[in-house]
Amino acid sequence: MIKDFAFVPPGLTVAPGARITVRNEDTANHTLTALDQSFDSGNIPGHATATLTAPSRPGDYPYRCSIHPVMTGTLTVR
Repeated sequence: MIKDFAFVPPGLTVAPGARITVRNEDTANHTLTALDQSFDSGNIPGHATATLTAPSRPGDYPYRCSIHPVMTGTLTVR
């Protein structure tokens, strides 16, 4: 979830290839974009959702909002 210009929680652990739904509770647009470009939600308008697929390889994948780079988190694939 995105709320108050932050990823809540800032970390998430999922299985390889899991489908992840991101809900943007802000009024501003946001993205959830891996720093290594392995996943990208694209633009998520305020009060909308987007779905993305986790990488198939286990590891830690730092991400940020490409619109608001101070918003960061880490996706752990196990």
